[in-house]
Amino acid sequence: MPAFSKLLKDTGLECRAVYYSGGDLADPDKAEAAVSAMIEFGKRARDSLGTRFLVLHPAPPNKNTSADYQRMASNLALVNQGLVDVVVRADYHNHINTNLESMGSNPCGGDLDEWLQASKPFEQLVGLFIDTGHFVGGVEKNAPGKGNDRLNQIVEWLVRSGRMRYGHLKGWSSESYQDWARKGGKRAMGMVELDGHANEVDFGRYVRTLRGSVPPGKELSLTAELDTVEISPEDTEKRNITFMKNLGLITKSLD
Repeated sequence: MPAFSKLLKDTGLECRAVYYSGGDLADPDKAEAAVSAMIEFGKRARDSLGTRFLVLHPAPPNKNTSADYQRMASNLALVNQGLVDVVVRADYHNHINTNLESMGSNPCGGDLDEWLQASKPFEQLVGLFIDTGHFVGGVEKNAPGKGNDRLNQIVEWLVRSGRMRYGHLKGWSSESYQDWARKGGKRAMGMVELDGHANEVDFGRYVRTLRGSVPPGKELSLTAELDTVEISPEDTEKRNITFMKNLGLITKSLD
């Protein structure tokens, strides 16, 4: 991390969030080691990069029992207790093809409902970092036409209750998802740029929901990110920055 830390300081940037994909808090045999590793990593990231948020990858989709979610929640609470002194918050972010994919009543699964119920005893320590693309995609693949409604419902509740402090902005297209699912297309899981072709995430509505939900004096951080791109990463980020400026999410000059 030292080289990256120096680069951030030299350019005047910060690494507000770091993605951590290791460890399985649902596995009773591996959770103790995973908790320790996450706490250690979070402290190093805070010290080297100034990181405030540790974004965790969910468990595989077959780990979907009440006991699995309860273990994940109680162990994540332990992680955040271990990070309190360095002011780092760790939370899962929803992800297609994991046990935190969609929300709602049948036929839309309900794994996020299960998660929120299991984590309720630890609500001050456990929440959710919403990824817009994975959320809308996870709902749409199970209950077409419901993605944006459920996205805004859960985000309003999470933000107002203080259980969402950070999130990912990402577009999603059912056309790109089907292309990826059938032929291994370049758009992994159907994710596209914020202004991408056939994007189905209603970002205007999403931003209005956020603005109306963040309590006075509180802050919510967002990152526009994309796992795979068809154009250069630089051009992708330029498009995303322009889009975010038009939404009023960027007010400072980035030149």
